This record gives sequence, structure tokens and C-alpha cells, in this order.
Amino acid sequence: MRSDYGMRDSNEFRTVMESVLAVFVVFKLTNVINWSWFYVLMPFWIPLVLALISIMLGFIVNYGKK
Repeated sequence: MRSDYGMRDSNEFRTVMESVLAVFVVFKLTNVINWSWFYVLMPFWIPLVLALISIMLGFIVNYGKK
């Protein structure tokens, strides 16, 4: 088994999300879609929110162990 397997999956996810974000922004700027900017930027916000939640949970679990 490859040792960089998890890193490769993470990079693939990031690449897919960046591509989707770029497509949504281009569609919004060319008036192909009439969505709110909040929805257009969802591919950016969702991973950011998930990362912040996991960091907060890590702090809570770590603080609870003390």
C-alpha cells in the first residue's frame, strides 16, 4: 500500500472543489446562472466550515481530557 494515499485523496478533493468553484464563478459572471454569491461560493465555504468544526471539536476533546 502506498504511504501517501491519504494525501493524494486530499489533493484530489481540493482540485475538484477548486474546479467546481471556478466553473460556478465563471457561470455567475457570464449570467449563465442567477444564483446568489453565497451559493456560488459554496465549494469554498463547505470545506472551510468543516475544517473549523473539526478544529473546534479537537479543542473540546483535548480540553475535556485535562
